[in-house]
Amino acid sequence: MQSLRDHFNAPCTGITVLYRATSPAFAAGYELARGETAADGLRWQQEQSFRGDVAALCSRLDDEALAMFLVDDDIVHREAPLGGVLGAFTKNHLFVSLRASRAYGCDTPPEFIVADPYLEWK
Repeated sequence: MQSLRDHFNAPCTGITVLYRATSPAFAAGYELARGETAADGLRWQQEQSFRGDVAALCSRLDDEALAMFLVDDDIVHREAPLGGVLGAFTKNHLFVSLRASRAYGCDTPPEFIVADPYLEWK
């Protein structure tokens, strides 16, 4: 979360951390993280039903709102200015991927529509 705070440059109205402690050690870790991020305005929500919790969070968004889903091992290691990407976002786009690129190294690369300077999934 510190990497988001330090390097993520995008308009943000709030961050909700949906978490589930699977052991006492993880519970202690989440408590530590909650304390360290208290001043950041994060909303911490303990998971009850992942699908139900995510659906409820999404249902509270405004119709024009954008949502980003990250997992606990996502690290933003340098500045990520997303203003241009978000400015190109339309209702035809379901998501933005920070991982896909023109140098996609998979055996079966996805098909893209080139929309300079970005790529769109076909």
